Amino acid sequence: MAFKVIVLAIVAVLAVSCSGAEIGPRITDMYNIDQCDTARARTKLLETNLYEDAQSQTYIKRIIRYPETGIKTDEINCIRVLNMDPSRDGGYPRIVSGGIGATDVEIEIISQWGKPLNYRIEIWA
Repeated sequence: MAFKVIVLAIVAVLAVSCSGAEIGPRITDMYNIDQCDTARARTKLLETNLYEDAQSQTYIKRIIRYPETGIKTDEINCIRVLNMDPSRDGGYPRIVSGGIGATDVEIEIISQWGKPLNYRIEIWA
């Protein structure tokens, strides 16, 4: 009986402390980045597709920068780097600098050994 009361108390405390709390950015897996606050993402800043054929016996490395040049003042609220390769032979994206809450972002994508890159990139403010 005491154990049940303790468990219910813990659940109640967690429910109260987490209600309305921001979950924050999430990364769905090692092939995709999906960091998005859909409630705040209103303006599309960048939408592009990246496709590179496989290169034998090597990796492919690509850098995506927003903005490409100049200075922007829009705060980034959403970054999606989605692997579009149906065989799951995608690469490994990572945010190198900037990102959510910043006005710029640099994303690096490295392919698997001898595999192509096929990504859709979206950045929203």
